[in-house]
Amino acid sequence: MHFKPTLTQIEPKHNIQLMKIFPVVCLIFCLAFYCGSIKAQQAWTLDQCMDTALKRNLTLAKAANNKIVSRADYQQAKMKYIPSLNASIFSGTTWGIYVIPALNQLVNGNNIGSSENLNASINLYEGMRKPNTLKEKREGMDLNDNNYTKSANDISVLTIQQYFQVLLDIETVVKAEQTVKQSQLQVERSKNLYAQQSLAAGDLYNMQSQLATDQFNLVNARNTMESDYLALRQTLVIDEDTAFRVLPVSDDSSQIVFPFNLEQCIEMSVKSAPELKIAANNARMAELNASIQRAALQPTLSFTPSIGTTTSNLYPISLENQLADNRTISLGFNLSLPLFNNYTNQFAVVNAEINYRNSMLDESIADKDLAKKIENAYHDIIAGEKKYSAAKEQLHFAGENFKYESEKFSLGMNNALTYNDAKSKLIQAQIDMASAKYDFLMKKRVMRVYMGLNGQGQQIK
Repeated sequence: MHFKPTLTQIEPKHNIQLMKIFPVVCLIFCLAFYCGSIKAQQAWTLDQCMDTALKRNLTLAKAANNKIVSRADYQQAKMKYIPSLNASIFSGTTWGIYVIPALNQLVNGNNIGSSENLNASINLYEGMRKPNTLKEKREGMDLNDNNYTKSANDISVLTIQQYFQVLLDIETVVKAEQTVKQSQLQVERSKNLYAQQSLAAGDLYNMQSQLATDQFNLVNARNTMESDYLALRQTLVIDEDTAFRVLPVSDDSSQIVFPFNLEQCIEMSVKSAPELKIAANNARMAELNASIQRAALQPTLSFTPSIGTTTSNLYPISLENQLADNRTISLGFNLSLPLFNNYTNQFAVVNAEINYRNSMLDESIADKDLAKKIENAYHDIIAGEKKYSAAKEQLHFAGENFKYESEKFSLGMNNALTYNDAKSKLIQAQIDMASAKYDFLMKKRVMRVYMGLNGQGQQIK
């Protein structure tokens, strides 16, 4: 036989209706107060938080500086193709035997003179060192670009996680405040019933104990929210005295859907993942460095033209005659052969080749790690969809159970322990529902970063 509570008694019915309406009114009031507060305090959307984090993060600023340095290195490598040109001027005094170039005579005395020289050097062959160095520097540019993108993605993911955690904290605090107010009403009602000898002392104590527990949970929820707000502030580099609150996202059930399958997620992630590009850059740089080290074992050939002139107080002439008659021009080729240098170059080649092999392994590892990360993230999203659906069902039945037990308690047909147990289950179901919702939305937004859709105008809500 199933118990059916009667609704003919005026006072219990009024109390039941109050229990139904009060949470809704309280939630509307809290949200209205909260929204008014965030307007005064400057409400931040998720995109605003991400933009601010990217602009103010010092690690990202350092990565941007590295991009500038790598471009300078690349330009310097390009300049290596231009012949070197150097000028030198000497002026001094010589004692003893001295050759006067203009007279081709040896003189013995005190000579005061100067010499001016202009030298150039053009490398004709050096084992493809310059082309490979230029390619290596180009890869270095791409590497720093991809490092910057990876840092930006890491910061974006951290901001997303912290933002949704704060949203969950806010909803938890609102629900905790509602619960405390409900418990306060029940304690006041229980005191009246106890004074009328319609309620046992144990039930009153149980209600008072539940109120103390709810107040304790409210303090913990507020402390957690402030702590998570602080973490988000630090990520955004916002001063502590700056009024700052996050803007709640719209609670739309249509958001709880993910439009991509696993193959699409992996395909898009592979195209955009900076981790794979970084590994590929490192592998190509290691390969080019091995070629550069092998070039050190080959001969180098350079062309070295020069022109110079000298003057002496022993044979003074005008500047015009000096440049015309007292001039030396030389054209030459310089061949350098690396015969023996304590096996330094040979060991450098061995190390470079081992480094190249390791970089190839790192590239394969990065590819597998990315596939694992995307696969895990995708299955977390699918699990989140299921968890959200289960949380909705749990909340529905927990609410029905609480209404049922509330009616029985109002009619005096159960005790405070049973009532509080039903209320605790409802509170837990509400928290589970909020946690499942924000966890799912957070994981979808993180996947958006992995897939390269973040900030490109494409929406994965």
